[in-house]
Order: sequence, then C-alpha cells, then structure tokens
Amino acid sequence: MRYSVGGQAGWGELVNISSAGALFTTERALSVGKRAELWVNWPVLLMEQVPLKLVIRGWIVRVEPGKAAVKTGRYEFRTSSSSFLREASTPELRASAGGSPFQMQVANQTMQGVGV
Repeated sequence: MRYSVGGQAGWGELVNISSAGALFTTERALSVGKRAELWVNWPVLLMEQVPLKLVIRGWIVRVEPGKAAVKTGRYEFRTSSSSFLREASTPELRASAGGSPFQMQVANQTMQGVGV
C-alpha cells in the first residue's frame, strides 16, 4: 500500500484493517495528529475484471517503531481503469466493447454502489 502523511509519501504493508482504522508499516517515523491518506490495492476485482483501490483518509492516532495507526475519517473505493468507466457509461463503446446491455447495467449499478 501507499501512504501520504503530512506531505510525506511512502510505501508500507497493512498489518490489520477495519472500518474504524488501519495499522500499517512505515518507512519513516510519522507524527500523531497528522492527516493521512492510504491507497490500498483491493484483492477483489469489480465485475471480475477491474482492479479497485481502497482510499482511506483520516488521522494518525498511534505510532510505534516502523508502524502507524490511522483512524478512518472517510473511505471510498476507486477503480483503477478509466477505460472501464468510459465503456460502462458510453453507449457507443458498449457495443464495440462487446458487453451486453445487462452486463453494462450491472457494471453501472456496481459503480454507483461504490461511489464511482
């Protein structure tokens, strides 16, 4: 996963996660009270094809050597493919992409459900 805290970006791994927050490893020392944003590659594909990212925004509430905990203020799922968004929302591209109207309807409903 990737994180940004107080203008510093880095890479880490999730130790644990819940709707209330996440504990992750850090490359550098972070400070309690700083705003944080985490980008997590989600392990499940949307429509079995489209990669998702979980974006968590919150505040650092605890630090320990090599780890930090963030309290979730807001989170959302984002797709990692702009072509999927165009195909799902543009009738001309639906036909050329080979997707059935039912598949595109399901894709649109799913995207709306995750806030896209």
